[in-house]
Amino acid sequence: MNRLDRLFAMTTYLQGRGRVRADDLAHRFEVSKRTVYRDIAAMAEAGIPVVSLPGQGYELASGYFLPPLVFSPAEASALLLGARLLASQASGAIAAAADGAVAKVAAVLDDAARRHVNDLDDTVRFLETGAPHPPLDLADPRVTALRAAIAQRRVVALRYRGPGMKAPTERRVEPRVLAFGGNTWYLAAYCRLRGGERAFRLDRIERLVVTEEPFRPRPEEPSKSSPTIEVRVRFSAETARHARERQHWSFVREEEEEEGCWMSVYAPRRTDEIASWLLGWGAGAEVLAPPVLRASLRVEALRLAEMLT
Repeated sequence: MNRLDRLFAMTTYLQGRGRVRADDLAHRFEVSKRTVYRDIAAMAEAGIPVVSLPGQGYELASGYFLPPLVFSPAEASALLLGARLLASQASGAIAAAADGAVAKVAAVLDDAARRHVNDLDDTVRFLETGAPHPPLDLADPRVTALRAAIAQRRVVALRYRGPGMKAPTERRVEPRVLAFGGNTWYLAAYCRLRGGERAFRLDRIERLVVTEEPFRPRPEEPSKSSPTIEVRVRFSAETARHARERQHWSFVREEEEEEGCWMSVYAPRRTDEIASWLLGWGAGAEVLAPPVLRASLRVEALRLAEMLT
């Protein structure tokens, strides 16, 4: 990024974030603090009213806004695709707002960018989830309650049933952030029961109560890679083709074997994270390792055979 682009980006960043420390600006734009000081001075010389607050950071003077932006064809395309993808996955007001945002962006584009965006809109589609209730719903009562708890820094009491648990556990957590991925909402929070950062799937929360107890933010824990188990599976040629279309999230690699079979390697954290997926492929998937997973699938297959006999 050249200096002119960085100055413009820094101005828009301050406009969107409010007060920002020099350290944060240096980290955001991958420059030194000395460069940040020079950039702030250059912005002030250009007439941008940057206010310096000793010990607190920088902010733009109240009431200052940049003039209307000009989008390049690539930027306009990114906004269009993002809005269309959001509308296909979301429900409620956020989906309607995405369509409204596209219309407003289109209204300020120049002719070349508008033609580019219209061509893209005519040739690219995002399929809807097909679910009765699209998963990305910001109006979901659980999402709404957790967003408020995060903003207000309130402890949340959960009744949570994790994978493989026969009974739920009662947890008190300090919520940090909500994340959405793989059509599922997750809550990242400090779990007082486990004494560390945990991720909770919202669809596994049986009860959720936002308490009046406040908490102070904890220092972020350094990311730790969870230990994994190597699972090796031999697929028949026909099953391998279908398995690739609905591949398990822990997939690592595959190797072709004799007679058209394929051996795939997976790295789940626990065997129960992949067991039901493997059972769905029937005799087309043979587990080679680990032995404990092979044995548990055999027991489950015998139970199923007995039930169907």
